[in-house]
Amino acid sequence: MFFKLKRIFFLTLMLTMGVSLQQGFADDGHFNPDSLQTITVSGTAIVDSSMMHAQYFLDTNDDGKADYRLNFGPYWYKPDSSDAVRPTDGQIITIEGGLNKSDNAMSQTMVVYEINGLFWRNPTEPSWDMMGGHQTDMGHHNGMGYAFGWMHDSLRTTTLSGVVITDSTFVYTNYYLDIDNDSLPDYFLNFGPPWYEPQSGALRPLTGEIVQIDGGLLNNHEIPMLVVYTLNGQTWRDSSAFGNHFGAGWMINNMSEGRYFYSPFDSSDGMYIHPGWQAGMGNGHNGMMSDSLFCQILEVFPQNIPNRAENHILA
Repeated sequence: MFFKLKRIFFLTLMLTMGVSLQQGFADDGHFNPDSLQTITVSGTAIVDSSMMHAQYFLDTNDDGKADYRLNFGPYWYKPDSSDAVRPTDGQIITIEGGLNKSDNAMSQTMVVYEINGLFWRNPTEPSWDMMGGHQTDMGHHNGMGYAFGWMHDSLRTTTLSGVVITDSTFVYTNYYLDIDNDSLPDYFLNFGPPWYEPQSGALRPLTGEIVQIDGGLLNNHEIPMLVVYTLNGQTWRDSSAFGNHFGAGWMINNMSEGRYFYSPFDSSDGMYIHPGWQAGMGNGHNGMMSDSLFCQILEVFPQNIPNRAENHILA
């Protein structure tokens, strides 16, 4: 009996350690970006390679001891918009990141935003409406000031199966699909905003879960994006709401009927265009002189709002 209990305890300990190594140490987080204090610090990188995946620390006063733990995200994460790489042991680096103020003084964690002036990640990036494109500037995207990283590329419907990989650095988890079982993401899974729940009752998958997904493929990025339509046979989103241009379309000169354009991320959010939009009178829209106009709902980055007051968020 003692041997059985001892063996059960040992197996439980090993399983717990495995989960910690895979999920806790390699991808700890669930940080709320609003709770992180942005700071910039310099020092010597300390790399601990004794675990399954390397752990990174920063010594800021050259005493050989770690002053900060550096959170670079999951072991497979790398920035898609710069040539930044993880540091080597002993390298002198400068980090801009989000300090977890809830840590105790002996173990402070910094979520890395930049390393040596190179972009690593943006904590406020709304991944569900960037459609696979990522913001490289903390203030504006591509110099235009709003989410427009994917232009008007068409979706191609496809079916893929694989293992779910997650990035839970921040409070809103990002989901990926590994189709060749190499523990690296092959596709970014776009389930929509974190508050979205389908009427079918389908739930977002767990890390390591094997899934089959029907979705709309957008292959314009290093990691292609798949907009999820069905998850294991359950409806997630109505694919007809997206069309070739994610719910957008053309309003034509002299059209006889009005047209409503939905946001593909929120069916209650949209805009109605009246017939006579080009006339500049009655139901006209600002007297625009055009044969036709392309309409699409985009979501604004809060940090791009001009003259915004500190500590105010516009959703």
